[in-house]
Amino acid sequence: GKIYVGVPVRNKLTDIFFEKICRIGISVGSMHVSSHRKVLDALKSKFDINKIITFPEFFPMDTAFYILIEATKQ
Repeated sequence: GKIYVGVPVRNKLTDIFFEKICRIGISVGSMHVSSHRKVLDALKSKFDINKIITFPEFFPMDTAFYILIEATKQ
C-alpha cells in the first residue's frame, strides 16, 4: 500500500508568514517542532519515497510552502 503525508515546509518565508502575517501569538518553533526534512528522513527509514510534490509546484522543496510525500512500505 501507499501512504501520503503532507507537511508545511519550514523556511524563512513560512516563518515570517506565521509570525508577522498570521500573528498567531505563539512561536513558530513551538508550533512547527519538526522540519519538513526531519519528517522526510523519518519516512525514509521505513518507506520508499515515490514522489514529492511541492506547493507551489514550481518551487524547490526547501523554498516551497507545503509538500506532499507519496511513499510505499519497504
